Amino acid sequence: CRHCHKRHPVGAKCNCVVSRSIQTAKNKDINDFYSSSQWRKLRSTSLAKTYGLDIYILYTEHKIESARPIHHIIPLEDDRSLALSCDNLIPLSDHSHRLIHSIYDSAPNAKLELQQFLRKLLVEFQAKNFEFFGL
Repeated sequence: CRHCHKRHPVGAKCNCVVSRSIQTAKNKDINDFYSSSQWRKLRSTSLAKTYGLDIYILYTEHKIESARPIHHIIPLEDDRSLALSCDNLIPLSDHSHRLIHSIYDSAPNAKLELQQFLRKLLVEFQAKNFEFFGL
């Protein structure tokens, strides 16, 4: 195979090609979503509601850091119906986003606990609206 360099009988399809074609279809669907005008508007709204701050760093490290990605607390792959739900979105810095995904990938229980924690942070931030920091 020219992709994975495994040897196969002539004419046989390699599993890596089948996997890649499925992944490509998923990526196209996700890319279409993130390119949509609905997503771009919701992303801007989410950033504005949190003043463009990384809520995770704000509460866990008491630091102010700019957010760039908007994280789906429940990922699109797990529940597509929550894709445009404001309650499922939390702005993060690139660093926090990578950290959270690494925790999600570590264990199902860790993922569930972190999802609950992120929702709690978001609700607390919206309720206090910066009173915690006196801003």
